[in-house]
Amino acid sequence: MRAAGDGTPLVMASTPVMTASKAVVFHIQMAIAIATAMVMANVAWPQHTPSKRLNALSGHEPFQSGVNVAVAEKCSIVITITTTIIIIIDITIIIIVIIVIIININMIVIIIIIILVVVLVVVVVAIINININININIIIIIIIIIIIFTIIVIIIVICVIVVIVAIVVCNVEQFMQTVSSSAEVDFWD
Repeated sequence: MRAAGDGTPLVMASTPVMTASKAVVFHIQMAIAIATAMVMANVAWPQHTPSKRLNALSGHEPFQSGVNVAVAEKCSIVITITTTIIIIIDITIIIIVIIVIIININMIVIIIIIILVVVLVVVVVAIINININININIIIIIIIIIIIFTIIVIIIVICVIVVIVAIVVCNVEQFMQTVSSSAEVDFWD
C-alpha cells in the first residue's frame, strides 16, 4: 500500500512552488513600498507630476514645511503598520506552501499567486498613474485591501488544514484496519 505522500511529487513540485512563493512575497513588499512612497511623495510635493515626485523621492529635493510634513509623518506610521501586515502575509504564504507540498495540491498556490499578483499590480499602477489629491483614506484603502487578502489566505490555510486532518484520520483508520486484518491472519495461521 502506498503512503499518502511518497515523496515523488515533493521533489518535482518543491522548487517551482517555493520560487513562485518567494516571488509573490517580494512582489507584495515592492508593491506596498511603491504605493506608500508615491502617496508620501504626493504629500510632500503636491505641485509635482508623478515623474518629478519619483525624482524628488531619490533625495534631490527636500520636504516642504508645515502640514505636509505632519501628514508625511503619519504616512511613516502607516508604513510600520503595513510592514507588520506584510510579515503576516509572508508567514501565511510560507505555511500554505509547506501544506500544499505535503498534500500535493499545487493548484491552490498557483491560484493564490495569480490573485495576489493581479490585484496588487492593479492597485499599484492605479496609485502611480493617478494624480492623487492626497488624503489618508488612500492609505487606509491600501491597508484594507491587504487585510482582506490576508484573511482570505488564512481561511484557505484553515480549509487546507481541515483537509489534511481528514486525510490523516482516514490513513490512520486504514492502517488500523490493515494491522487488525494481518493480526487475525497471523492468529489463525
